[in-house]
Amino acid sequence: MPGYMDASYYFTTSVQLARGEGFTEPFIWNYLADPQGIPHPSHSYWMPLATIVASIPLFIGPPGFRTAQAIFILLAAFIPVLTSLISFKISRSETTAKRAGVLALAPGFFLPYLVTTDNFVLFALAGSTALWLMAEAAGRGSARMWVITGLVVGSCNLARTDGLLFLVPALFLLARSPRKIRHVLCLLMGYLVVITPWWVRNLSVSGSILGGAGTGMAFMMDYNELFRYPGDPLTISALRSAGFIEVIRIRLESAWSNLTSLIVVNGLIILTPFIILGVVEHKKQQLVQAAGVYLFILYGVMSFVFPLAGYRGGFFHSSAALMPIAWALAPVGFERMIHWGVRNRNWEYKRSAFMFGSVVTFLAFGLTGWNYYEKVLGSEAEFPIWEQSSALYQEAGQLIDQYGGADSVTAVKDPPSFHAASGIPAVVIPDGDVRILLEVVNRYSVKWVLIDIDHPVALDPLYNNPPLVDWLQLHSTLSDAAGNDVYLLLVSRNGSVE
Repeated sequence: MPGYMDASYYFTTSVQLARGEGFTEPFIWNYLADPQGIPHPSHSYWMPLATIVASIPLFIGPPGFRTAQAIFILLAAFIPVLTSLISFKISRSETTAKRAGVLALAPGFFLPYLVTTDNFVLFALAGSTALWLMAEAAGRGSARMWVITGLVVGSCNLARTDGLLFLVPALFLLARSPRKIRHVLCLLMGYLVVITPWWVRNLSVSGSILGGAGTGMAFMMDYNELFRYPGDPLTISALRSAGFIEVIRIRLESAWSNLTSLIVVNGLIILTPFIILGVVEHKKQQLVQAAGVYLFILYGVMSFVFPLAGYRGGFFHSSAALMPIAWALAPVGFERMIHWGVRNRNWEYKRSAFMFGSVVTFLAFGLTGWNYYEKVLGSEAEFPIWEQSSALYQEAGQLIDQYGGADSVTAVKDPPSFHAASGIPAVVIPDGDVRILLEVVNRYSVKWVLIDIDHPVALDPLYNNPPLVDWLQLHSTLSDAAGNDVYLLLVSRNGSVE
């Protein structure tokens, strides 16, 4: 199964698309767009490219997650090739390009996410290609190249909302163009060709080109507000009520977290110094400058504009676009270090390059394998880590199917993953107390509540004492992989909140 909510979301919506149901969600995972029922229009918060790509093999192959996943694995195989091409473009060295390609075979923390139904691999390929193309377009002064660049930037935006940020480095390079106005128009024309159909769709279903949800993330002071009910639009008044100190604290914490992520996750610690040296070596190249501008604006937006989104994975997601360029620059920095040693420490070039290169490569592959095992496979339980929630949801789904039918709406922590595992429509347990939960139950005709240890704090009394309210009856007690109780509760329509 997909393994986590984002990947489950894209997989389940791709199934809807392949079935001819269009862009719809057979679940509700947040209430920001005030969904009227199940199913309802999808992608009010996330963008649709991963869903579109995942649906392609489902049109021609057998249904199921592995079929959808296959195309992402195939696309991930192109990352080392693209990395080698970018490295050769930067360094003009075949040896350096080969080393870059080898490094891209060990993507570290990104590996589990590049090969599942998420936008990581799409953003890595489209984002790095966009940066490469805009550098080429700026160097050649070609209007046609700027149109192509705009098309790829539009694809980046179709993959992620913050793909729009790729317009910033493009405009940075265009600022020095003698025909900047013409080329800006070409860039925007290509961009609009790709993104306009999606804007039109959003206008038709929500009245907003942005889809009606997600923009309020800038005003959140607690990530769990994403799951509040009702999902009234957040405004700047939320920041005012929190106070200046708290607003600044959250943004500084996010900035520190994103900086740490940049060094540890993107640079895999051992590659960070070499990437920096590579940047210094080729800082005048327009591709490196464009990548630097994108990193600067991405870091600023994810740290200070959308700090909670950035802290909770947004920066990690979007930085995937820089990874082929980072892997391309690391061998350049490595070569610079070796040549410094030859000049200043009497190193023998071939011996030093082989020895240090072997150590760096071994560590990169070792860290990649260790992370994949810890994140995806490693477990003393019956199922691999990424299968554990699916196993629990399948078990709960079977009980619900036997007792109440497969069309019984269930309130659960992770609706996309629950639906992917069971096929049962679901809504997210709202961030609130039992009164808020009852509002959701009544509005969306919820028949079951599946509550586990990872529940809203306000529902502690319900989790600690499932018979707390007379409109819920304890049907079954399950266990998660850690042995914690998971309660399957049946809704009684005649009850009330005490």
